[in-house]
Amino acid sequence: LCTYVPQSDILCPTQTVEEALLFYANLKLPKLSLEKQRKRVNYLINVLHLDKCRNNLIGDEKKRGISGGEKRRVSIAAEILNETDIIFLDEPTSGLDAYTAARTIKTLKQFCSVSNKTIIATIHQPAVEVFYLFDKLILLSHGQCCFNTFTEDINEYFKVCQNPKN
Repeated sequence: LCTYVPQSDILCPTQTVEEALLFYANLKLPKLSLEKQRKRVNYLINVLHLDKCRNNLIGDEKKRGISGGEKRRVSIAAEILNETDIIFLDEPTSGLDAYTAARTIKTLKQFCSVSNKTIIATIHQPAVEVFYLFDKLILLSHGQCCFNTFTEDINEYFKVCQNPKN
């Protein structure tokens, strides 16, 4: 039904992107044939725009590998291999520059529209470009919902707040 992608990427630095995803497919989808596991991995590599780095090492601090945005997308792919409907993401743009963060969120949004998935993400202080990529905004304060609306309606909401007489 759902899956959770933690803030920190937990990937084996000595594997390539494809090797890592095939490893996770083997763990998470043992009842599927190897051919079907490979098809699922290839689909996610394609839809999450990982084609160019599929044969590159993931890497770490000691050995240079794929970029931070690519690592985030590999971590996401590893968690959604088993076709869950709801994906919880903890800080999906953490550690990414503004361009890479926006590109990652755009890719996830495209993935959702193609795959009919729901993504729920926690994000602190997103750049404006990233903020307006989200469909809905829910703000919490002390564990309570204090704001809940579609992102496209937010400007109108704050106009009313500035001029309550209108």
